[in-house]
Amino acid sequence: MRAEWEKEWIQAEQIIQKYKREYETEVREDYEQYYKEFQQKFSPEYFVKLSAQSLLESIFAVGEKENIETWWKDHRVGEREHQPSVVFCSKEKIFVNKEYLKKCSKKELNTIRQEIWECWKAGFSVILRKKKLQSVEDYHTFDQALWKAMGVNAYHEWFHEYLHWIFPDEFSIWHSEAWQKHILFAYGIHPDHFFYGRSGQISLLARKANVTMQQFCTISYAQFGEVRSFFRIGTSDKGEDYFSEWKENHIAAIGWSDLGPLDQYVQGELLSKRELREKLQELYYPGVKQLASRKAKELANFYNSTNTSIFVAMRGEQLLAFGDSVGAYYYNESVKFSHRKPIQWHCCFQIGEKLPNKSEGLRTSFYELKDEENLYYLYQRYYSEKRKSKQPVWSDTKNKKITSDKKVEREPRNNPLHPLNQILYGPPGTGKTYSVVEYALAIIENRRANDSKQTIQQRKEQMKQYENLVQTGQIVFTTFHQSYGYEEFVQGIRPNLQAQTISFQKTDGIFKQISDRALQHPEKNYVLIIDEINRGNISKIFGELITLLEEDKRIGEINQLIVKLPSGDCFAVPNNLYLIGTMNSADQSISIIDTALRRRFQFIEMPPQADKIENKQLRSVFQMLNSYLKKELRNTDLLIGHSFFMNRTEMDLEEMFNQNILPLLYEYFYNEEEKIRQALDCLEKTEFEIDSYSNGRIRIRKKDESSHERTGI
Repeated sequence: MRAEWEKEWIQAEQIIQKYKREYETEVREDYEQYYKEFQQKFSPEYFVKLSAQSLLESIFAVGEKENIETWWKDHRVGEREHQPSVVFCSKEKIFVNKEYLKKCSKKELNTIRQEIWECWKAGFSVILRKKKLQSVEDYHTFDQALWKAMGVNAYHEWFHEYLHWIFPDEFSIWHSEAWQKHILFAYGIHPDHFFYGRSGQISLLARKANVTMQQFCTISYAQFGEVRSFFRIGTSDKGEDYFSEWKENHIAAIGWSDLGPLDQYVQGELLSKRELREKLQELYYPGVKQLASRKAKELANFYNSTNTSIFVAMRGEQLLAFGDSVGAYYYNESVKFSHRKPIQWHCCFQIGEKLPNKSEGLRTSFYELKDEENLYYLYQRYYSEKRKSKQPVWSDTKNKKITSDKKVEREPRNNPLHPLNQILYGPPGTGKTYSVVEYALAIIENRRANDSKQTIQQRKEQMKQYENLVQTGQIVFTTFHQSYGYEEFVQGIRPNLQAQTISFQKTDGIFKQISDRALQHPEKNYVLIIDEINRGNISKIFGELITLLEEDKRIGEINQLIVKLPSGDCFAVPNNLYLIGTMNSADQSISIIDTALRRRFQFIEMPPQADKIENKQLRSVFQMLNSYLKKELRNTDLLIGHSFFMNRTEMDLEEMFNQNILPLLYEYFYNEEEKIRQALDCLEKTEFEIDSYSNGRIRIRKKDESSHERTGI
């Protein structure tokens, strides 16, 4: 068992460290100051010296004295659960808050005041004796000591919050059982049965990962969002299964259609389960009040489900899919299951996969799953799939995710230095792939590209910077080819190679991954480099998404568009994602590439540049060769690039021509060797000539070497 625990902790730490590597986690200095102020004002040493009346005024917001309750409201730290109210449970099981105190008689107030003072004094004694908590067992001991001293008051959220403010690294920032379990389940740790044991698990995990509780809070919210509720939803009725229809139409539905729209049973802000139960008895379960009551609860749970609810589609005991991004309820009287909600389905389970406690919720239509082993299992399956897809997780946190076709808040680009879509094109060897590094870095740094020649040291430093950005995912490089498709680029279904049985899972391609990342971080520019963009089948690769590349269709611009992918996922391209393509014009002229692509990209010519060749002899060969090619081929797309001649000497001509340039000339002239020989007139003033003794294709050799062979010397 201990080995299993250690494995859980290691995996949880890896999740935290991975997030830290990919994203910045800000540490706010003002929060640190808040903690110091609180510890000075409301320390246990301070409270233990107070009279009963002063203690009461220092805890509850009654009287003029500075108190904990008001101080917390004015100094909220981080994105946390709701602010807990200060309450006290008396010996008579009365829950006391400041409103109750204001209504008390003088006698009642004296009794409660004395009770609170005795309870707190006992609690403070435990706190003052507390040693550093280093293990879950230490937290168990502390939990039991507080229970003996304070009873149920030790477990109120507000008292746990007090301990967090005094010892921020030893007590978690989450104070309720629901929140503590949510965080632990999501990280893959079985929650402890003790209240302070769970708080300790969270605190120990933060310490193990070497992050502050504030950072841990930020990381956890970003990845897991609000507390989740998992609901089992049955997909079949009387032998007929409806999940295929639900998946195709992106809905979830339940029956009892004769009830009519559930909105009519709403009283105030809540669905009246009593009215619903009575109607169910009348229409479906006459004389069976208990069954009608259970079904009313199922309908109410379905109606009240929100975007923090996760649906678990099940056919009997078999797990089928997760459903999230739950939308608003609607009623469709023309279908069998009339009560409906929009939803996004994620089919990630293997065939025949079941819950650990497979009997929970059987023979129900909509049932909240609460068994801890089942919840642990579902949390792991759900969040592991989210991590695999590398998608932003939640629409209800600061992490943005496109979940509908509504407008997304984002600023338009102002005075852009670079086009969102551009293609660097030119003949072979003009430095397109070389230059794309500078273009990408210029976009990231929001400056103009500098295409001037670099020293070797400058290039090394630039490549180091480029590689770091590739590692963080801010720049992505890919190459198109004939077999490259939509599945690799946008999204597709791939086999799950780690599964024991044959199964398939939805997998995001590089375009969707970087689009999602750019959407998450509007303050940064992102770059997708597509080498040899013209070699791919553009219609096959981009599909319907080619329209989203247009500048005014990007998220943040006036005509922003959001589309649904075949999987049902919503998708858009933000205005801080830049596409840079490279195109070898010798392969294909700009005039005949895909029209839809050509309309949406700006083209930047990368011509052969003689001034980049330092060696005068090589520069002369380069200019003569290209003059001949331009005259003979009547096309600038089929010239020879300067990169073949850069950082070379005359002695490199043999290798350069035989290995790089002659193969291109054979391709350009369709094996017409006479024209190739004429092209090699550019070597006339060099030490090289055509090797007339070569068998096969034309090659060149040094003049001295060929004459030695002819004379036998």
